Amino acid sequence: MKLPTNTYQHDNGKPIVVKLKKSLYGLKQAGELFHKMLHSCITSIDYKQSIHDQCVYIKHDVDTGLQTIIVIYVDDIIITGNDPDSIEATKKHFANFFTKITTDDKLERYIGIDINKGSDGRYELSQLPYTKKVMDRFVSSPIQKSADIPINPNLDYRTLGDESIPPIQDVVGAIRFLADRTRPDLLTAASMLGRGAHKPTTDHIQGAKQLLKFLHGTTDHKVKLGGDNIKLFAMADAAYVPGNDSKSQLGFTFFLNLKSGTICAKSRRDDTISHSSTEAEIKAIDMAIIKALWFRGFLEELGFPQNEPTEIITDNHAAKIISEQNSHTEKTAHIVMRINFIHQEVESGRIKLKWINTESNVADILTKPLPLRIFSQHSHVLLNGFDGIPIIPDENSKRNQRKKARHEKIHTNFTDINNDDESH
Repeated sequence: MKLPTNTYQHDNGKPIVVKLKKSLYGLKQAGELFHKMLHSCITSIDYKQSIHDQCVYIKHDVDTGLQTIIVIYVDDIIITGNDPDSIEATKKHFANFFTKITTDDKLERYIGIDINKGSDGRYELSQLPYTKKVMDRFVSSPIQKSADIPINPNLDYRTLGDESIPPIQDVVGAIRFLADRTRPDLLTAASMLGRGAHKPTTDHIQGAKQLLKFLHGTTDHKVKLGGDNIKLFAMADAAYVPGNDSKSQLGFTFFLNLKSGTICAKSRRDDTISHSSTEAEIKAIDMAIIKALWFRGFLEELGFPQNEPTEIITDNHAAKIISEQNSHTEKTAHIVMRINFIHQEVESGRIKLKWINTESNVADILTKPLPLRIFSQHSHVLLNGFDGIPIIPDENSKRNQRKKARHEKIHTNFTDINNDDESH
């Protein structure tokens, strides 16, 4: 900024420094100062800041059980709870504290997410206007036929190209923004294409086109959240990729209950190389447990304590057994810290590991491209929950029992061999 020359004069050739009485919009410190002012406004009426999320404030009356919650995204604020009087008092307090505010009695749209209550009582979250904007921006000609799956499993997305093909970061970034919020079924495709977005090959270009074709046919898809009770559980999985690039794809997804779609889904490429599929699965379980502990603490703050262990469901028997028994062998020495951590949480009663057959593990959709039938099944669960779908179908079938026994036998023999080596 420049000071008005006719008002402020230089003193002996030195510029005059002026202190602002009020922060101006756009300055680096403006956001921090606004948050400090908002924090003092909220805490002055007995709200407590959440220790798990500093943009959430909670007022809880122990005697009546009434609770009011404030959620903040910069200057967009949600006030909710089961105490109507407290909500109205909070709105009046904001009106007195700030000179200009606008309020809506019904929450229908928040930070670009449309919120609607369906006929079954569940809340539906979608981003239809944003989806249409993405399609208008990147699709120049009408799409004649939509794709059934978002990414082709037969293409190579790990090899980088050269400078001859323009980067596709804008396409992948736009879809990733959508996938991170209301379209978890697009996460794996966005993650895999993102690896080569800066130097794409023809396979990346074909993958981006197929992803847009899939999005064209599924613009009305949405996440449905609800259910009568809150019992947190998660599914974790990993896709082991041996060869020149053996950095696995890790994924997990969390559900509040069987009738709710996912509240958190993650798909990312591992930072380090895994030596086996079991190691990759242990990494995925470890990653899911870290998130589960945060969820448990946050839910307790919100008044929904998880008195039972949070189930982390995996389809790898070896990873489950090694973690539960805290098995330290020569082949697991380099991941002993991860195993110790998982075992500690299982022993504490906060976490419980559970096995599921691979075809029923919904987290599989977050680790690799899937054929149409399995993709459709998993994407439906991600968006709608397990309502009417058994979470572990046919767990005691002969085929699954044989597989379980085979994994346990392999692990037992491996441990015996290692113990013999130590005795010698």
